Amino acid sequence: IPFLNETLQPEVIVDSIVKRGCSYKIVLCDPSCESIIRSRADAAGYDIDYYLLEIKTTLGYLQNVWRKLNAEGADFPSKLEVRAHNYFAAGSLIGFEQYYILGFYLYNRISTQGMQIKVERGVHIQPSTFFMELEKHFQKQWEVSYKDVIFFIDRPFELVQRNIS
Repeated sequence: IPFLNETLQPEVIVDSIVKRGCSYKIVLCDPSCESIIRSRADAAGYDIDYYLLEIKTTLGYLQNVWRKLNAEGADFPSKLEVRAHNYFAAGSLIGFEQYYILGFYLYNRISTQGMQIKVERGVHIQPSTFFMELEKHFQKQWEVSYKDVIFFIDRPFELVQRNIS
């Protein structure tokens, strides 16, 4: 998720975790996967160096959020989980408990600046097939993301290889 730092202030995420009990699972492109970054940058109409910088900026932003959570208490940092993938993502998917926002990369725009569709679970009814497919898709992407992003108080984050079975 490049440009996340332009979408949400860190305090919004911290507040939602500390005061409302939310958790976050974020999957973003591994900054060491040059071919994937080149493909995504080309598709979105961005310079590859600029796009890579945005991914690293997002990781730094998330480390800042993690540090703020750490200052709030020992249990809070575990509510922010970040993984990295090495595949071409054709869109963005932001999930909440009751709905997903599906963003498309259209007309050389990133998904937050293009068309987005909100898919709701529904209240007091069975979730739609489309909602369930999005939920299954995100879970699969989470499972196949091959690196964990580990944050530290006193040094930069690290991307660590996961064992995927």
